Parts: sequence; C-alpha cells; structure tokens
Amino acid sequence: MKILAIGLGSAGCRLVDTLLLHDKRSGTARCVDGVAVDRDEQTLTALRHVPDRLKIFFSPLDPDKKTDLSRSITSDEIVAKLLTLDRGELDAVVIVCGLGGGMVDLVPALAREIRESMQERVFALATLPRTVEGDAVLSKAASDLEMLSGVVDGTILFDNDLLYERVQVYQAGKGRFNKPRTSRRNGPGREQPQEDPWLPVNQHVSRRFGLLLRAGEITEEGQQESAEVVLDAGEILRTISGMGLITIGYAAEKIPDEPGGILRFLRKGGDTAVTRQRKAERVVELARKALNEEMSVACDLAAAQKALVLILGPSHELSMKGFMAVRKWIDQGISGPEMRSGDYPVENTRYIGIIIVLSGLHPVPRVHELEKVRNNLRKNTPPSDMSARDFPIEPSYLEQSKPQEMKRITLGVVSERVDPSVTRRSYEQPAAGDQDIEADLPPQPAFQEETKKNH
Repeated sequence: MKILAIGLGSAGCRLVDTLLLHDKRSGTARCVDGVAVDRDEQTLTALRHVPDRLKIFFSPLDPDKKTDLSRSITSDEIVAKLLTLDRGELDAVVIVCGLGGGMVDLVPALAREIRESMQERVFALATLPRTVEGDAVLSKAASDLEMLSGVVDGTILFDNDLLYERVQVYQAGKGRFNKPRTSRRNGPGREQPQEDPWLPVNQHVSRRFGLLLRAGEITEEGQQESAEVVLDAGEILRTISGMGLITIGYAAEKIPDEPGGILRFLRKGGDTAVTRQRKAERVVELARKALNEEMSVACDLAAAQKALVLILGPSHELSMKGFMAVRKWIDQGISGPEMRSGDYPVENTRYIGIIIVLSGLHPVPRVHELEKVRNNLRKNTPPSDMSARDFPIEPSYLEQSKPQEMKRITLGVVSERVDPSVTRRSYEQPAAGDQDIEADLPPQPAFQEETKKNH
C-alpha cells in the first residue's frame, strides 16, 4: 500500500521523517512519500530523510501569535506542491499531526483542497498528547479529535502516554534510554548531543505502521514468497475507510535457535506434531500480547466494528493453525461483521510478529478521559475566556444552523456505506493429529453475545 504522508507541525514532521527512514530500510518497494509543513525553520532543517524540495516553510506573520494559521499558511499552496510529485499508484493520503498543537487546525482546509484536486482517500495519523502537557493541551486535543472525525476517512490514533512508558521500559532494559553516548572520534568519555527523547517513540509508531503498509508488496528485486492468504491495499482500505477511530496493535518475538538449524526444515516429513503445536501457540500468545499490551490506543475488543489480522515472519515459522484460531477468536470478539486477515512472509528476519487493526472504535477510554478534562475546564473557565476553537460547536447548534452555515461546517465530510458483500470468512479445521489450541484463548465476556444480537 503506497501513501503520501503529510507532516504538520514539529510532531508530524518528525514522524514522517522516521516513516521515510523505515521505508528506505525495508528492502521492499517504496511505500511512503513524505512532505513536511511547519512554521519552525529549525524543525524542517533537522529532518534528514524528507527531501529539501518537499519541506514547506511558512514564516509566521507575527511570531508572537501562532494561532492564526489562515493568514500565514495557505492549503492550496501545499496541494500545489503535492501535484508536482510523481505519485504513481498512490492508494491514500495520510495527514500526520499531533493533537493539541496549533498546526492541526490546518487539517480541514487541507483535506478539502486534497479532495478537490486528488482522487485518493484522506486519513489522519494523530498522536494524543501526554497527560503532563497540561489540561489546556488535553482539552484542545479532544476538540481536535472531533474536528478530524468530520473531515477525514479515518483517524489512526497513537497514545503518547502509552508509547512513552513502553519505550522507557524497553530502553531501560537495554540500558540505553536517555543515557549519554560516547564517540571514538570525539575521544573516550566525550558525550554526544542528547538524543531526541521522542525518536524511540516515533520509531515505535513507524515500525508498526510501516509493516502494515508493506504487506503484499514485493522486494526491490521484484521477488517475494507467495503468501498463504494475500492481504492487499484494498483489504486494508476497506477495513479503515469511513470507520472513525482506528488502533493498531503489534507484537513480535525472536525465533529461538533449535537443534538441527535449517537442516531440520529440509528433512523429509517437515515438522513434528509437537513443533507444529508450539508454533501455533506462539502465534496465539503474540496475538494476546498485541491486544492486551501493545495497541496504539487501549480499547476493548468488543468496541471495534471491523478487524484485520496480519502475521509476518519466515514462511516456515508461520503457523496457519494458530493464525486461524486467532482469526476466529477476534472475529467472535468484535461487534461488527467484517474480519480480514492475511500473512506476510519475510525470509530475511529472525522474528515472527503479528499486527492487529481494529476500526470503528467506541468507546475509547483515553478519548473519554480527554473529554472529561475538557468538560472540567469548561466549568472552571469564565465565559469571557472561552474560545470557539477550544470549545467546539455543539450538535444542537448544527441542527438549528442555516443551510449556508451547515455547508461551511460540514465541508469535506465523506460518508461510505459498508459493502454488504463482505462477510465473515469460513475457517479451516485443524490438521488431523494436532492438538486444539482454541481452548487456550481468553474467554469472551457474555455481554459480547448480546452485542452481536443487537447488531
């Protein structure tokens, strides 16, 4: 799946820069083209992987007032730059931004210009601010999220609170997080400049999103081992288009070294029943970890309307039995009827991983927390200090608005009906002699059955 990523603001620009880095290192056909837009010249200069010609700098008219984007940044100028690119077979445009900041206010006008000039669907990849950034930022993030829901085809959420904590734990275990580094060239004991603390977080986001994009793509040499269940760009788009909030879970595990090495896979007869069972259990455990610990924003499985599952790794390590069990488990857990899945053989790796995409999320606990912060801020803020941007228009006002006002407010909204031909797929039966591992899956709450009936 090929995308054009547009980074807005410092957070969006740095994330697009990291996406391009991972895309270059992947060894597959290029999946990401990137453009960076900001009013901070230093941020754009620091980007290493976005070409200079695709760095768009807008000098603020008044450096002390950074809220009036309409006067200093014109979205048609950005789109004009996009149209000069050789986009090739582009599948989607993804606007990358940090919620709670100033540049995200540009999204409605930019999305409208893109829809008028280009054919591709427009999504947002948005990061939720950390709690320590303060109530004002959190409140604006809640308003930004509501604004995005009306102008893009779907919003992929990443919770910075969760990601930052996970990266800290991981890096602390490796002994590398926020630790001064030395360089032989500078001499022993001389410290290099402090590494950007958000770089590991951006790498975390780019890894899981980039792997999803590369599913089904071929290598630069034009070769790829055939997948058992092909998952292409169309399947991904049908999972996330018109589905509101989206979360991506990813878990990976290093394949343990086993006696016999590669010769074991060349022997006639292949794996034993015990080995097949162990591989199946590994896939199930990775799925459990992805859902319970590694989602980009935490949510309950029953809160999703659609789901997509992708397993990746060396083909001889991918257990289709475990894959089918996980697919059935998730299919029974979501509230909606659509479940898609596939495998992505990657031979030059010693890891096996799983990606789980859930879309149409409601409710999302973290989003509810942001809304509570905004409501409390409203109660404690004098009316004279309230701004329309921080406290968005209520639905009751929309119902009473004049036609011309409604056109202005809802401009850029795209609705898409669900394809009724897409239904749940049938599942393969476990191979004879294999132990059934579905009994090891977490039990589904009783209320999920009621939810299914209501749908």
